[in-house]
Amino acid sequence: MMSLHTMLGEERVLEHAGTNARACRTMLIVSLLWLALVPLEALSQPTQTQTPVVGGSTFKVRGTVVDAETGARLSFANVALEGTMIGTATNRDGRFVLNVRSLPICLAISYIGYKKEVVQIDTSRSEPVRVTLKPSPVSMDELVVDARNASDFVDRAVRHLFDLLEDERRVTRGVRGFYRQRTIADESNYVEYIETFYNSFVSPFGIRQWDVDQGRYAVMEDRIDKLLPIHTNFSSFTGQMSLPDDHKPKAKPFLLPLRLNAADYFTFEKVRSVQHEGRQLVEISYRPKEPSKPVAGFSGRIWVDVETYAIHKFEGALKHPTFRPIVLYFDNHEARQQKMEFSFSYRSLSDPDVTVIERVNFRIGYGIFADDVLKSRMDVESTFFVYDFNPQDTFGASPMAGTDYERIDAAKYDPEFWSNNPVLARTPVDQQAIASFEQTGAFGKLVESTSQK
Repeated sequence: MMSLHTMLGEERVLEHAGTNARACRTMLIVSLLWLALVPLEALSQPTQTQTPVVGGSTFKVRGTVVDAETGARLSFANVALEGTMIGTATNRDGRFVLNVRSLPICLAISYIGYKKEVVQIDTSRSEPVRVTLKPSPVSMDELVVDARNASDFVDRAVRHLFDLLEDERRVTRGVRGFYRQRTIADESNYVEYIETFYNSFVSPFGIRQWDVDQGRYAVMEDRIDKLLPIHTNFSSFTGQMSLPDDHKPKAKPFLLPLRLNAADYFTFEKVRSVQHEGRQLVEISYRPKEPSKPVAGFSGRIWVDVETYAIHKFEGALKHPTFRPIVLYFDNHEARQQKMEFSFSYRSLSDPDVTVIERVNFRIGYGIFADDVLKSRMDVESTFFVYDFNPQDTFGASPMAGTDYERIDAAKYDPEFWSNNPVLARTPVDQQAIASFEQTGAFGKLVESTSQK
């Protein structure tokens, strides 16, 4: 089986030669003029290309995105070809990898709370590009004079979602996305790894439908087999979470803040005003009121457009004694100390009133106890992100059915496809775990446990 590091054709690592935004704009104009000369029917023909298969001569762009002031690496920053909806995202270490077919190119790197940076790449170098993002100016004055309080912004954002629901088809977009799920025992042992390419439909309300295009998984059987009824459906957290939260309070033990009358259950506060890709956003913190029944256990932050009330980011955490999404199916064992963290990021397309899901992150941690003794600590983390908002071919998708593993088993598995798809940069530890899984032929079946460190 080919290594994930092996690439077809000629491959070169690039370093940017400057951040000349004017040159990047010139390149974009030339590209648009070229498009104007191409017959319309040539652009509208569906293709069978499954982005991002790479063939022939290619250039691999590697890089790291960091905070200009602190040097801290920025996780899940957006990295896209300027003027397009095609790109990738940094991983948890702030690293990214992107394949391109020609030079020069311009990359647009953005992150909420930071100024957008346009980077021109036009030379071949051995070192990866280092992109520094400067924090956006923080304005409290505008928030002070704004008569709308924090709960007003949230309420209007929720009502805006309900208005969009009346024309859901118009605001739903067919995209291609990538999903990764990993389970780590005791901070170092990889016991599960799933990677899936999805044909998806995203909207302001969540992921409406998705089908597996390509997928693979590896599971260490003796470490996780009793947990499979839960972990094999872990993607349901990503695919089935829907906004606004319209469940009746009595029917749901834990409420989300993006619901009508949320101020009855949550306390909201304006934190700051930030600029993001030409839009002014207000950052709002929320926490549960005490006491609150049903339990408003989530606390976190929401970023809302001050003019359109479109949501640009929604994140939260839940840690409550009665919150137990993980249930163990063997005697004398119990999952305790459970906690959940999530983050939803959105992208504005042509209409600033409408933002659709671009990235979803979930993390659940819990301890396995037997007779009140901690035996192991499990951390399950998943990331879904859209890498192509404008797929050239057509596809269909359906509501989720079956387990994650069953859907992957029913799809094709092409090792060459995987060896040529650096869609999302992996951490060095992830790379080592994947290489070990590949060497043992683990992907696509259960295997006997060996420690992956």
